[in-house]
Amino acid sequence: MFEVNGPSRVKSYRLLEGKTDTDLGRLDWADWDHSGALLFAHDGRLFRKKFNGEQYEVADLRKHTFRSIVSPREARMWPR
Repeated sequence: MFEVNGPSRVKSYRLLEGKTDTDLGRLDWADWDHSGALLFAHDGRLFRKKFNGEQYEVADLRKHTFRSIVSPREARMWPR
């Protein structure tokens, strides 16, 4: 937990398909989509892996960064 310059939690994933055991390694996130394909994120990129073994990159978000901004005054208080 809490690696230096890394995520707060580190998770390692394995994909079990029948008798095939594939080590996906350390991923930021993984889940199944509505069509049954595996979606997973690693190093700022989102991937999709279909049942036929085909894997491709869905999005590369590495160039996007967060920046600290001051919230507008009207957003600083909840309505009563």
